[in-house]
Amino acid sequence: MLQYVIRRLLWSIVMLLLISMIVFLIFFVLTPGGAREVAVRMSGKNPSPRNIQNTMGRLGLDQPVHVQFGKYVWNALQGDLGRDYHNGLPVTQEVLSHLPATASLATGASIVWLMIGIPIGVVSALRRRSLMDRGSMLFALVGVSIPTFWLGLMVVFLFDFRLNWYSVGDYARLTQDPVNWLRALWLPWLVLAVTQAAFYTRMVR
Repeated sequence: MLQYVIRRLLWSIVMLLLISMIVFLIFFVLTPGGAREVAVRMSGKNPSPRNIQNTMGRLGLDQPVHVQFGKYVWNALQGDLGRDYHNGLPVTQEVLSHLPATASLATGASIVWLMIGIPIGVVSALRRRSLMDRGSMLFALVGVSIPTFWLGLMVVFLFDFRLNWYSVGDYARLTQDPVNWLRALWLPWLVLAVTQAAFYTRMVR
């Protein structure tokens, strides 16, 4: 068992490195303009050739690709994910600033899918081959088959554009406005919970 866990951890590290390498190559090598285009975006509005060159030197974009990737990985391991192309702010700072919203979304969706999936799975197991059982299995089949991104688009179209029951983008933090926080998240919670609730229904059953 220990050997299996170690193998899986090592394989996960290899996969993370491969994915990081692919993403790095796409953004810094394969895109039109390559590293120079990145430097242009991070040199301000209408930068001069000297400013672009200085930015490339400051970011290490004038070095060989393997050296750039090595520094990228080393900095990432220390929590430095670089800077945003658009506003120049540290990416780590940007991620942390949006972490409360992400945590609210993920935590709430987890609670919802557990509250839906486990009870339905238990009732379905207790009433095998009943109408309830067949209905729950149909829900599980449909739930795991619907892509979350498609369901989200359809829900926004229906509840926001058609029925005007929900407004996208009205998020407020829990500590600032609990009512608006709940109002902004209840629908995303349900959308994210559908697939996992369907999965839990099948597993519990």
